[in-house]
Amino acid sequence: MARHLPRKQLVAAFLLWFSYDQCQALLPVDRQAHTSGLRRTIRQRCLHHGQTHLGSYSSSTNNNNNNEEEEEDASNKRNSHTPLFHQLHGIERIFALSDLHTDHVDNLKWLQSRMKHGDFSDKDLIVVAGDISHEYDRLEKSLQAMRDTGAHVFFVAGNHEAWLTKQDSEQALTSIQKLDRVYETCRQAGVWTEPLLVSGPHSTWVLPLQSWYDGSLTFNQELCRDFGRWPWMDFVRCRWPIDDFPPASKESGNGKIPMGLTEYFLQGNRDIMAGLDLSTAEAVLTVSHFLPNVQSLPDWADLNSPVFLLDEWLDHGAAGMSAKFAKVAGSALLDEQIRSLTAFSNRQIHIFGHSHRPKDFEFGGIRYIHNPLGKPRERQMHMVSPTADFQLVWTTATGEAAGETMLRYWDEKGGGKEALWARLEKVRPGRYSRKT
Repeated sequence: MARHLPRKQLVAAFLLWFSYDQCQALLPVDRQAHTSGLRRTIRQRCLHHGQTHLGSYSSSTNNNNNNEEEEEDASNKRNSHTPLFHQLHGIERIFALSDLHTDHVDNLKWLQSRMKHGDFSDKDLIVVAGDISHEYDRLEKSLQAMRDTGAHVFFVAGNHEAWLTKQDSEQALTSIQKLDRVYETCRQAGVWTEPLLVSGPHSTWVLPLQSWYDGSLTFNQELCRDFGRWPWMDFVRCRWPIDDFPPASKESGNGKIPMGLTEYFLQGNRDIMAGLDLSTAEAVLTVSHFLPNVQSLPDWADLNSPVFLLDEWLDHGAAGMSAKFAKVAGSALLDEQIRSLTAFSNRQIHIFGHSHRPKDFEFGGIRYIHNPLGKPRERQMHMVSPTADFQLVWTTATGEAAGETMLRYWDEKGGGKEALWARLEKVRPGRYSRKT
């Protein structure tokens, strides 16, 4: 069994492993059942964008079609079931970042400064794997900061985008409807949310994979006995149509996790990708917010191990937190969907977010990358790199950009648990910009 620590170190480890502001208790929002707009959200998002963004787009200043989109009849596309995607010309670099959390003032300032003083241009594509903000104004400011550089931006929503604001709750919205509004905000900002075919000598598809969590990445039920009482913020701030996505039973051990939600989103992904000829590009870059497999969990430290090694990997004192997070981390069904695409390309890379613990590793022929900005306190604590930045993952001139293998950043680069405990004495908890 994982060793027990003194109470002071145990509390410190709790804060160390996961930011408290993700798990703090807030007043619950009204949980009425709403069933409108279920199956349409993802599919109509694509169709809605298709009405103005179908066809190809050139980013090259030497291309005759510079800054022009070749629009096609969206109604014909729908009637013929032709897949909707966009082809981008002139892109040279693709970057990835997740978990910007610009609700934090320092994060928003970092993003605005980085965009102002960086070298991004219309030859760049920035991939954001979820969790910018649940607040519309912060989401808009963040997207606009990136778009003002001229760079193209590709976004997949995270769990924070599904959180209801006070105004959302007053309008009795569901989180399905909230995500619909989030993607409409993206459309208004000129941000891509549908499949992209990035052309060039080393071309690649960029595919959005919306998902949720279902408890399938759980590695130890004994450590999750009190999971039903765990103050996970999604259980408070999200509202799903209860008739369609009822909470899991207490007996299942996954209490409060909405049943069927992961399958719903994955079906939407299949609808969007139906008919795409992925063999037309050298690589496929899939993007989700949620974790796709147990190897991507924050504490999984050995890719060759078939099981989670409790005694070796949970000696930091936050074993219960690590086990509970695994339940809300993602879904093994997501990895099945990712791997269903392997036959169509020479190279496959999956970009994800959510855990705020950097990862970069090769497993089963696929490279998995989690490059979070994280929260200010996490960077100060070296749970995330203090110099976190957009990571180059692909260039159309040479292909894949190499990266350093990373499984547990805080352990491999942050000095281990002793160094983190020492920093806890100096680093104060982070705060959002305002109470919501």
